[in-house]
Amino acid sequence: MRSVCLVNSFNYARFLPACLSSIEWQSTKFDLVVVVDDGSTDESRVIIESYCNRLPGWVALFKPNGGQ
Repeated sequence: MRSVCLVNSFNYARFLPACLSSIEWQSTKFDLVVVVDDGSTDESRVIIESYCNRLPGWVALFKPNGGQ
């Protein structure tokens, strides 16, 4: 069975490093981590890309703001 973690974000740049680091360092690793950004206007995209570009099984989805 695969384990999947879904993270949604909108202008949460100040919280993302702690959140994503926590996911990265879980003792039981996720098979897939999907981080969805809902049109953030802060530095969220840069932070999300920095994790997803270096970690296998991590995927970033960027969409225009539309709400959860």
